[in-house]
Amino acid sequence: MADEEDYSSLPLDQRLAHKVWKVRVGAYGDLSKLLKQLDPDSDAGQFNQYESYLPKMVLDTNMAAQEAGIATVITFVENAPNPVRRREEIVSGIVSKCLAATKAGTRTQSVELLLVLCEVDTPGPVVTGVIEGFDAKQPKAVAAAVTAIKDIVHAFGVKFLALKPLLKALAKPFAHKDNAVRTEAQHLAVELYRWMGQAIMPSLQDLPPVLLKELESQFSTVAGGPVPKQQRLLRSQQEAEVPAETTEGGAGAAGHDSDNAAEEEAGAPAGMDPWELADPVDITKKLPDDYHTFVVSSKWKERKEVIEHLHSALKKSIRLQMSPGTGDIIQEMAKKIGDINIIVATLAIQCLGLLASGLRQSFSPYVQSTLPALVEKSKERKQTVIDAIRETEDACFQAAGCDLAAFSDHYFTGASHKNPQTRAESNHMLRRCLAAMPTRPSKTDVKRYADQLKTGLDDGDSGVRESAAECLGTLSKLVTAKVLDPFIESVDKIKLEKVNEYASKATIKAKAQAAARPKPAPAAATTGGAGGKPRPRPRPAGAAAPPSKPTPPSSSPAAATSGDGDGDESNGLSANLPPHIRKKLEASARAAAIKKAQREGRPIDDLLAPPSPAAKPAPSRPAASAAAAPKRPAGAPTASVARKPAVSAAASSAAKPGAKGKPVASSKEAGEAIKMRFANDESLDDKIAAAIPESILTAFDSAKWKDRMEAMDQLKEYLGEQASSGTGVHPELVVRQLARKPGWKESNFQVNQRAFQLIEWMATESSLDFNTGAAVLCAQTLVDKLGDIKLKGPASAALVAIAQRYTLRFVVGLVIEPIRSQKSPKVLADCLSWLDTQMLEFGTKGLALRPVVEMVKEVGLQSSNAQTRTKAVSFMGTLRRAVGAVVMDLMGDLNPQLLQLIEAEFERVANQPMPEPIHTQGGLAGDGSGASGSGAVGADAGQVAGGAGDDPMDELFPRQDLNALIDQSVYKKLNDNNWKERKAGLDAIQAALDGANHRILPNISADLYTALKHRLQDPNKNLITVALGLLAALSTDSGGAQVPNIRIVALATMHCLADKKPQLRNAALAAMVAWSQASSLCVDQAILPAIPNALTDISPELRSSLLQWTADTLGPRDTSGARLPDLSLLISPLFTCLQDRNSEVRKQANRVLKLTVVSCGFETVHDACSMQLQGAAKAAVAPMIEEFRHAVGGDAGNTGRRPGGGTPSNKARPGGPAHALERVASPSVEPVMTASELLGRAPSVNHGRPGAGAVSGSALAGSGVSPPGFAVAAAAPGGAGMLRRPMAVRRPAGSAGGPASGARPVRPAMRGPGGGAGSSEHSRPGSSMRMGTPTPQSAVGQLARMSNEELEMIPPILDCDHRAKEQR
Repeated sequence: MADEEDYSSLPLDQRLAHKVWKVRVGAYGDLSKLLKQLDPDSDAGQFNQYESYLPKMVLDTNMAAQEAGIATVITFVENAPNPVRRREEIVSGIVSKCLAATKAGTRTQSVELLLVLCEVDTPGPVVTGVIEGFDAKQPKAVAAAVTAIKDIVHAFGVKFLALKPLLKALAKPFAHKDNAVRTEAQHLAVELYRWMGQAIMPSLQDLPPVLLKELESQFSTVAGGPVPKQQRLLRSQQEAEVPAETTEGGAGAAGHDSDNAAEEEAGAPAGMDPWELADPVDITKKLPDDYHTFVVSSKWKERKEVIEHLHSALKKSIRLQMSPGTGDIIQEMAKKIGDINIIVATLAIQCLGLLASGLRQSFSPYVQSTLPALVEKSKERKQTVIDAIRETEDACFQAAGCDLAAFSDHYFTGASHKNPQTRAESNHMLRRCLAAMPTRPSKTDVKRYADQLKTGLDDGDSGVRESAAECLGTLSKLVTAKVLDPFIESVDKIKLEKVNEYASKATIKAKAQAAARPKPAPAAATTGGAGGKPRPRPRPAGAAAPPSKPTPPSSSPAAATSGDGDGDESNGLSANLPPHIRKKLEASARAAAIKKAQREGRPIDDLLAPPSPAAKPAPSRPAASAAAAPKRPAGAPTASVARKPAVSAAASSAAKPGAKGKPVASSKEAGEAIKMRFANDESLDDKIAAAIPESILTAFDSAKWKDRMEAMDQLKEYLGEQASSGTGVHPELVVRQLARKPGWKESNFQVNQRAFQLIEWMATESSLDFNTGAAVLCAQTLVDKLGDIKLKGPASAALVAIAQRYTLRFVVGLVIEPIRSQKSPKVLADCLSWLDTQMLEFGTKGLALRPVVEMVKEVGLQSSNAQTRTKAVSFMGTLRRAVGAVVMDLMGDLNPQLLQLIEAEFERVANQPMPEPIHTQGGLAGDGSGASGSGAVGADAGQVAGGAGDDPMDELFPRQDLNALIDQSVYKKLNDNNWKERKAGLDAIQAALDGANHRILPNISADLYTALKHRLQDPNKNLITVALGLLAALSTDSGGAQVPNIRIVALATMHCLADKKPQLRNAALAAMVAWSQASSLCVDQAILPAIPNALTDISPELRSSLLQWTADTLGPRDTSGARLPDLSLLISPLFTCLQDRNSEVRKQANRVLKLTVVSCGFETVHDACSMQLQGAAKAAVAPMIEEFRHAVGGDAGNTGRRPGGGTPSNKARPGGPAHALERVASPSVEPVMTASELLGRAPSVNHGRPGAGAVSGSALAGSGVSPPGFAVAAAAPGGAGMLRRPMAVRRPAGSAGGPASGARPVRPAMRGPGGGAGSSEHSRPGSSMRMGTPTPQSAVGQLARMSNEELEMIPPILDCDHRAKEQR
């Protein structure tokens, strides 16, 4: 009992690792209770405290303790905020020691722990760890691992698993010698079949036929069983379940449908695609060497043999890889479709179908060249050929992305063919395509197909009539009879009944329309009881429910109405529709309203964007009452309303006929600063008439172009006069009038030139308030005219003027979508050329490059026009000059030929820097120009530039967190005994940096630096080089170097400089250079303190390299007059290096010696030499120090450590007049003096009367000031200082009196009762004043001759310089 009581008194962490198993069991129980009481948010540190014990609990040697430990680990995983950091170690221990344990409770708890680990994150990593148990030596351990995976699949399904590795690993248990293992493998295969269906079969084809047949029989027994459902939800699914259940109104119906869809997806094994699970195969490597010879042979048997070989290879390969020779095979098979031998032709058609199925999207470029031959061959009567053609056509349709437009031309060609068999097969092809379409065709396409199929209903051939009726039935099922009936009204009743019959039998892939769905339950039915708690499913329609919460106002006009029917009908939209469908209807209605207003000549500003939430009616307010709200008085002023960039989107879309309403500028591109001053202004016409003379408005409406051109000139002259008088017309009114009359579609180019020149003038005139709204209204037209040879100059000048007033980022945000919508290749090429030019002339500062790059890739690099592609490649070359080679990562999946052109352009411009910008941007921080003429413009410019950043790389490649990219397994590998594992760990870090595009956040963990430090002592020198490269990359990629992290590796990196391999030394120097470039603070506080310790190594390579790095790093600071760090720690090591037998070491040490003298002061270094060196060593080193006596101005003091930091142009010693005046002028500085200066004035003291003396020599040369009571000795040329360390003598705070302007202050020789006022001279670190400095012996003698009163007046010495005290 005494022992047990003693054990219980031990701390919990000691009991967890106690050697007595009973003590550990009790500790496990106590820890479980503690973990259940901890708060994951506030007590995360306590969870981390016990995290390291988890793998040991799982591997406990005592069975009872092991079972209790597993239960504790389960508790930890269920309650910890981040339970997956030790997941790999826990799973490894479970697999090796627990799954096959003797105790049944341990086995059960082990499986439960695996399931809990899957639940808190995802099952993928857990299954990967359990798969390693397939290699266990004991058969029962292998069987237990297989069973565990089966339980995981049964609980969570296969949606979250990496199926490829799992299916490949199944071969091991199936080939095991133990029958129990093979039996469990069969059970796992059956469980996978329940979820995957036939998609698992290709992975089992390599099994023995007997075993495969047995599996197929087991599969058949579960094929008709219930649909499998996920038994346990992941934590992410559990968190997402509550918001989904609390959704109200129409969203509830959508949620119900999504639940059903999720259940269908989970329960539809056919949805698993075997192609996704297969590895791609290069079919060209499976062909015989003489394939290309015999495939064109004149003998049909030779052709048949090689094509049969290709056919058999394709049947075994589910997924194919597109290689350079694959295209030749496809083209050759397309030629063989018309082979005179029907067997060869059939095999070729089948090969094409298999190629299309295996390549899928990669086959799409060959669809257009393959279909004509297939349609022509469909006249063949043999059923085998027809079946092959149908299968190949279906595969081509899937390869084309189920795009009916790719088949439409070929269908109409075949449907009008003279051969009835071809016409019938074309109808069948269209029917199969309609059935496989995931979406519905437009009404225009429906009309085209219906007209052709109506002709087929009257065809003389019965097969054509039947196929046309069947196709019309499928089309009716796809688009609904309501849509199709208007186009087939002329069809007689008998044929129409036939069509309806086929429609009832047709099956389609597209989902049913929203209108066909039953109305969902009211919004109130989705809430729970009185507490309002959410329920997992909506209530039945007839069930009572408490009142629902009021629906928040929506951001769209249609959604702003109330929940009753009147409000919905007033907007033409139903509130019961799902949100995504309602948004589409709202956008369509808004676009139609804009087009109608544009046709009628009405203002469109009120239709450009949805009204703000504050302007919308309350949720319960009917639409009628909202319409009856009082209107703003016509004469009320219109305030500037900040609009979202959707304003510019709709403005540009409405200005260009045929535009689809895509946004011109996103919120990031345009800076979220669009302002329309006259939007929604009902008195706009009156304001325009009052602002612009009637004669000009009348001339704008003239039919003669000369009148309109003269009106433009008159308008510009009138605006200039108004602007000079201070009553300028607002440019937005002018732009709105130009959009009306003469209009953006003005046919005369001279009138357009005048209009664009007027816009340019208004944008450049600082006295006019050319706001962002005016820029938005004219952006679309200016972009359209960039491709006009006569107008591209004025249009470009106007856009440049707007960019100069605001920013290039703002203008580019406006023009991206108009450029994207251009149809003419010439206009598109000119627009890309304009963008290229502006990037060169403005620079990339603040420019959002990613939207521009995506637009150029979409409409430029992928264009079919060669000129457009050339301009796009040129633009990418300019981008390469701006941001570097990393832009290649943005290219994506372009074709190899285009990538080759881009790489060639990148090589051409690799060494060409970006030119200096020739334009300024008024809204960009740092530009001196801009629209500063008016406050409104300045505000606009500031808001436009608000989203602009200086570094475009931050927008292209955002920095990523390296700690999240590297898991714990990397650290484990770095400390592995096997050098290959250590190399794999280093490669994993490099891969993480590559994956982040070498742009990471500076919050790098110290654990990573510690792990890399251990690798700097690796016995494998190649790994040391790799580790040094990573240390350099961490600083370069993060843009900084953290002092605590560099302190960890600094000394170890310096020791690498002693290696004999130059590659390793260069890598170490590169790392140190990277640190110094990243942070000067890192040099001062992390690297320099480690250098003295490193210099104790006698290696000449280390010493010379390290000293050279020090001189190269600190030398530029000394040259520029910047502050030098304290180098006093280097004095002693430098004395040793100055005597080194290696000449290079002595040379570099001499360079560092100068910097040390500048930093610490000549006297400090000189005195240290006198104290530390003797004899020949001192005789060798002292002259070297003497060379740098005058290294710092007139005094060898420390300007680098001085608070102000001297400059090369003003290296006056600290005791000079300039410094004295500076210190006197600052009332916060307490007057102090150095003990060296005090002792240096001792010989000049007049001992007769305190305060009496003479001023002499160069002390006040040129100043003309002779204050009474001061005695200054003549300055001695040269002479070493007396003190090794500056000694501050602090005067009483009340002392005052400074020198006159321009005079050098001097201190009183003695401060007796009758002495003069003291000086405010500040303490000069590094040296004493050299004004007649005596020898130490004479100074001591002078002090000895002072009276007691004089000695009492000497201020106290504040530092602890023992030599100064002795001299005193």
